[in-house]
Amino acid sequence: MIKIYGIDHCSSTQKIAKLMKEHGFELTDIKDIHQETPSVKELRIAFHSMGEQPRKLLNTSGQLYRSIGLKDKVDQMTADELFDLLHREGMLIKRPFLTDGKQASTGTSLKDLSRIWEFDQKK
Repeated sequence: MIKIYGIDHCSSTQKIAKLMKEHGFELTDIKDIHQETPSVKELRIAFHSMGEQPRKLLNTSGQLYRSIGLKDKVDQMTADELFDLLHREGMLIKRPFLTDGKQASTGTSLKDLSRIWEFDQKK
């Protein structure tokens, strides 16, 4: 069972939930990232799954990202500092965020999703 965090009425979250179901994955109901954020452990899993690239976890187009100037700070942050910040501020996390506890993905890139979740993106 894959946990999905996002915004229920967001078309990107809905699109990826539908895609994953079409590929045979079972998903939880969408967890509202405003109210429930991924755990630090889940964020760490995503960091490794996404190639240890901090920006792959970040909602770089979000208002909060811009207002706190995270673009200029992220390269100086330790991974643990980043995970703590993302856990506290879910709107900084690229959505949707999917995890089964062993691997995780962020965003809507079919290339990343098919690599991590091992499905044929042409299907």
